[in-house]
Amino acid sequence: MDEKPALPQTQLALLHRCIRIILTKEHPEIIPTTYETIYNACRSIVLVADKGEGLYDTLKLELERCTGQLSKILTQLDVKGIEWIGHFVDVCEWFNTQTVCTKS
Repeated sequence: MDEKPALPQTQLALLHRCIRIILTKEHPEIIPTTYETIYNACRSIVLVADKGEGLYDTLKLELERCTGQLSKILTQLDVKGIEWIGHFVDVCEWFNTQTVCTKS
């Protein structure tokens, strides 16, 4: 019996958890693995297992959830005038730090 189909599912589950943690503002957990492991799991899923569509669906789902959560935070603010701009900038800066990869 071939055990290979379980590996992409395990890797997809790990990546889903990591993506959710990374894209959740003030998440109580830290990612459970290294960025190198995340990269290798993505590479394996896309190139080896040819399951990139599953990874894309997971990323899309989590991005939609994240932007919905951030939108809710911003629309539920009880601020007057232009006070909302500071909160908007804070949310944008947080999202930027979570999604932008800087080369060292």
